[in-house]
Amino acid sequence: MYLPSSPRFVNLTCHPRELEALRDFINELDSKPDGWDVNSTGDCCEWEGITCSSSLHLNDPDKKTLRITKLKLVNKKIVRFSGEIPDVFDTLHELEYLMAKSNRFSGGIPKSLANSQSLILLNLGNNSLSGPLYLNCAVMTNLASLDLGTNKFNSSFPEYLPSCRHLHYVNLGRYHQGRAQGQKKNFNF
Repeated sequence: MYLPSSPRFVNLTCHPRELEALRDFINELDSKPDGWDVNSTGDCCEWEGITCSSSLHLNDPDKKTLRITKLKLVNKKIVRFSGEIPDVFDTLHELEYLMAKSNRFSGGIPKSLANSQSLILLNLGNNSLSGPLYLNCAVMTNLASLDLGTNKFNSSFPEYLPSCRHLHYVNLGRYHQGRAQGQKKNFNF
């Protein structure tokens, strides 16, 4: 993470609500990430797999917080996560990238994630996600890349996906009860 060396950037830490969301996220998982100190009041932006950016463009009067923009749960140093994906994404207002492929997540896609306005890339491929597949394309206006391949969703191919106006790459291969229903697709509008 690069931050200019101006005095106004001294002692920036992650936003307290986002730290609390990460604590909730961790507490609901069956397996816990190494190096994430949920009891700490420290800076979650320094945790493995988390990238933050300055909140200067937000309504942060103190300009002392950073916002989580990337959550990467695929690093070899991080244990494979299992359990349902916690519904905490409505607090992560600036999250642009969620990369959590090749874990052991189960259950469905949380409502707050399916309605994330800031998300650009969503990669939950090679997990054990199930249930109906729904993403709110009317809200997810920045989504450009979607990988949900090799999961166990039980709905038909989502016909609404082309209405995600910035979506250019989709991988839904083997997403339907273990059978190859979807394909990799590049949308060219």
